[in-house]
Amino acid sequence: PVYKDGLLDVLRSGAESDSESRENAKRLYTRLCAAALFLDVACGIIFSLESSSWSLPDAWNSFKSCDLSSFSTQAYDCVLLALLRAVLLPSIVAGIVRAGKVYAPPTEAAVAADTTASAGELDGEMNFCGGGLTSPLTSPLVAHEHHPGAALFETQQRGRAAEEEQEARVKRARRLRHAGTALIFLLSTCFQLVVGLKVSAYRGFGSGGGSFTFEVTLLCLSVFWINVEVYALRTLLQELTRQDGLFLPQVHAHPLFKHKGVACHWCDVCSTRIQGDEAWRCKLCDFDMCPKCAGRKDVATVAENLLRGDKGRRVEARLSNYAYLRRALGLAADNQSLLAGAFALLFCFTATNLALPNYQGKIVDRVSEMDRAGFLGAVRTYLAIMACQGLLSAGFNAAFSVVSRKVLFAVRTKLFEKVLGQDVAFFDGTTSGHLTSRLTNDVNLMMEPIRSSLSTLLYNSVTLAGSVAMCYYTSYQLAMLAFVTVGPIMYLWDAYGNWSKSLTRRMLAAFAEGNSVATEALGHVRTVKAFASEPLEKRLYRDAAAEALRLGIKDSLGFGLTSALTGYLDLGAGVFILWYGGKLVLDGG
Repeated sequence: PVYKDGLLDVLRSGAESDSESRENAKRLYTRLCAAALFLDVACGIIFSLESSSWSLPDAWNSFKSCDLSSFSTQAYDCVLLALLRAVLLPSIVAGIVRAGKVYAPPTEAAVAADTTASAGELDGEMNFCGGGLTSPLTSPLVAHEHHPGAALFETQQRGRAAEEEQEARVKRARRLRHAGTALIFLLSTCFQLVVGLKVSAYRGFGSGGGSFTFEVTLLCLSVFWINVEVYALRTLLQELTRQDGLFLPQVHAHPLFKHKGVACHWCDVCSTRIQGDEAWRCKLCDFDMCPKCAGRKDVATVAENLLRGDKGRRVEARLSNYAYLRRALGLAADNQSLLAGAFALLFCFTATNLALPNYQGKIVDRVSEMDRAGFLGAVRTYLAIMACQGLLSAGFNAAFSVVSRKVLFAVRTKLFEKVLGQDVAFFDGTTSGHLTSRLTNDVNLMMEPIRSSLSTLLYNSVTLAGSVAMCYYTSYQLAMLAFVTVGPIMYLWDAYGNWSKSLTRRMLAAFAEGNSVATEALGHVRTVKAFASEPLEKRLYRDAAAEALRLGIKDSLGFGLTSALTGYLDLGAGVFILWYGGKLVLDGG
């Protein structure tokens, strides 16, 4: 799918207003950040006390000495870094939120001006078509204070000024948000690098009488808490500096939020292509509404594709997130045993996949030891694991496919029955193509998570957990040096993906505009040649193609920069791993 849904989108879907959505997100992510900061500081303090055999005087004297040259023997610097993170990162977010807060969307004056202007333009066009004297061509260009249009002109001016002021606020908030996110990213990367070096260089694990494994785990958890803090703070920064959403319960059950990169989408209210690059959108429901429909006061009565009856518009009952989850689980209630078997086969397949590298290493070890019998035994075991892996893969893929097809059959037939049960008024406001799309494309997209995403998520989760455990079991120092770059690399590719998604949408819109120009020109070539409009059509097509080229080049440059940054991070981690791994081997570790 083009849009990925996260926890923030689920919170928004469960709110009954934009203010409730913002408050829910603020409450949840503030608590998450506070818990992560508390556990981060707690791990640093416990690690320092463990290193000093839980002797508070010794720990306090070590803390007061502040000898930064003893990086590999002292543990108090972990407490200092945790306290610094607990103060610095939230302070940056609080300052940016205070300076870059965006207030309400277009003011009432701006909305009134747009509505009045649209009504005036429509009235003028009707009078002009009817041959009246009040057409736009005969209206005065400048209205004096006693002219009937003076009040309208003044209202329009105030509306435009309010819109310009609001747009300036949005741009300022966006710049501050990007600057704050970049600063948090740089600081978190530095903090993770220091923690990774600390784990590799520290020589006091277990020296104070504490548990070696416990102390290593406490220090390694700092990287995890840093990533949780950054995630929570980034989400808070995004949510508290965004423009207010739009909640129209008579049109859509969830709040709508302004999104960029929707140039190729169609408005679900008026069934027209969205002009421009911004629109109001509910990501979870894939519901789009153009700015024109958002500004109409009668949108609930004139909108298409809404649930209607012979007595008028039907209000859809609100469902909580738990109700949605319960319904989703109910769809697979008749296939519980098959779904459980698919999960079990997938788990076994992941386990065998994790065991293969171990036996590959054993084969190499037996060859280096010139152990022929051990080599043949390791090869036979390796082949047996490969054969079992093939059977397990076929089993869980077939099981997930059968479950998805059964659920697809049940959903599609039940949806068709419900559609046929609607009143005739419903079909008057909904096209047959829209209903057919619901029965085909939308149902297929709804079943996609069961068919592929669910199995992929479980497989990747188990593989990640097993791989991390094996890496730390083999060498916790090398594992920490490798994992300190995982968070920054994921953040860079996520930021580039969101930015590239918007550019791709605009580029496709430019291609669509060029195709529209070419189709109209070629389909009416006689008219084009009769009016000598070839230069105009050439210019329009060239402008659309040039806009697509410009966006494509911009996307390519962003891809190159992101690849370079992530490549350098990966290269740095590789250099550290090779250097420190070689040092461990040379030192006999």
